[in-house]
Amino acid sequence: MEKGHRKECRYNDWCFLCVFQGHVERASQSLHPFSPIDILSRLPNIGGNLGYGRQEDAHEFMRFAIDTMQSVCLHEFGGEKAVDPASQETTLIQHIFGGHLQSQVICTKCDRVSDQLENMLDLTVEIHGDAASLEECLNQFTAKEWLQGENMYKCEGYG
Repeated sequence: MEKGHRKECRYNDWCFLCVFQGHVERASQSLHPFSPIDILSRLPNIGGNLGYGRQEDAHEFMRFAIDTMQSVCLHEFGGEKAVDPASQETTLIQHIFGGHLQSQVICTKCDRVSDQLENMLDLTVEIHGDAASLEECLNQFTAKEWLQGENMYKCEGYG
């Protein structure tokens, strides 16, 4: 944000990325607490269900905020539909919050390996009752899993 999105912003009315940039600048310069009223007053612009005075999930707010900032970045180039998926991964927001999730399936009959790489802006990891730490949750998330029944993988190399 050093270069200043606000200087080149094409939104005429209200832009979350501009407001967020201003908030970060103010927070880095202020020695006293201050209210993020510019953000709070426009919560519905950030996420459909968000509203002032309502109890919301912090992760839900973060997801809406990241998605909104990503949309602003893509809007500068014609919007999400106009920007190819590979280029969408080059925005400032993608560089800060983004990553790739690799899934790998190995056929137990022919040993064929199928890798899939998926772009992501967050990682949702379930917290099971028996997990005592984040590391344990991540280990459960990345554990090998046998695909069976309707969840079974259909191997293109077998049969």
